[in-house]
Amino acid sequence: MLHDSPDEVILTIQDHGAGFTPGQTVGTGLLGMRERVEELSGEFIVVSAPQTGTLIRAILPKEKKATP
Repeated sequence: MLHDSPDEVILTIQDHGAGFTPGQTVGTGLLGMRERVEELSGEFIVVSAPQTGTLIRAILPKEKKATP
């Protein structure tokens, strides 16, 4: 699902599959997604647990925040 507001864009991906324990995954897919979102001053959220499915949300500001 893609939500567009005046200040940000929110992408939500959710399933009701097998789920997983965050931090115990193999591979670089989620890490790469997190890095890309954070490079754009965004927020990356992963909520999952075994047998509960997974929710991934990327919140991206429309204007990049100034870095100190």
